[in-house]
Amino acid sequence: MAKVKIDRIWYDWPDDSISEPQVREFLQGRGDSAAASRNYLFFTPNNRMETPLPDAPMKIGSDDRVYLSSFPANIHYGSDINSLRDLDDFKRLSVREKYILAQVFQVSETYFRRNSISLHLSKNCDFLAIRDFPLPPRGDWANRQIPICIYFPRDYPTHAPIGFFVGRNLKLRNQNAEGAMHIFSGGIYREPNAFMEKYDLRSRGYHFFCWHVEQNWHPNMRNPFEPDNLYTFLKAVRKAFHSGMADMLNR
Repeated sequence: MAKVKIDRIWYDWPDDSISEPQVREFLQGRGDSAAASRNYLFFTPNNRMETPLPDAPMKIGSDDRVYLSSFPANIHYGSDINSLRDLDDFKRLSVREKYILAQVFQVSETYFRRNSISLHLSKNCDFLAIRDFPLPPRGDWANRQIPICIYFPRDYPTHAPIGFFVGRNLKLRNQNAEGAMHIFSGGIYREPNAFMEKYDLRSRGYHFFCWHVEQNWHPNMRNPFEPDNLYTFLKAVRKAFHSGMADMLNR
């Protein structure tokens, strides 16, 4: 029996052919209500994510291993984002844009949408703004949520974002905002600095927080849903807000 991996999960495939309608029916039969709203892509022999899964059945052997990734059929991110109306729109995207859009969709669907938190992805995929990023419930912070902004480097996903931007109203429960913000006033790296100036983030209430994950950043260049990706980067951001960061601010 053939094996099919769809967004990190292996399935025993019951047919000797595979197509997009078959995948949707297969997943819907397993309770995935969002399956009908996605496009599916399979990896070509050179491991580049360029080939849409066809509507017509494609023959597969009983020993074959098929790797699929999904992508939302219709996307609306922020007021300045147009919907990707058809497959040609998707095919014109760069690998970087495909990875960013797929990963934003992933974190939105698995976490932020469930908690009614809005995401705004810029039209050119330069940055992602999260209006109400939840802070850890550890009692260190006066805020329950804080706006953050993530800049995607030009060579993403090969390299991780350098740090992130955080709302300057972040403050400790026992410290005023001005005292808490000195940690964000250090050196700014070239790409994030150019981005910060381009969008005038200081006047929009953001400071830069230097947070490196590069040494532990190992993206899967065949699948945007495999670590390391935006989801794991946001886990690192959340880790940055735990008590270790509060201890640094209290020094």
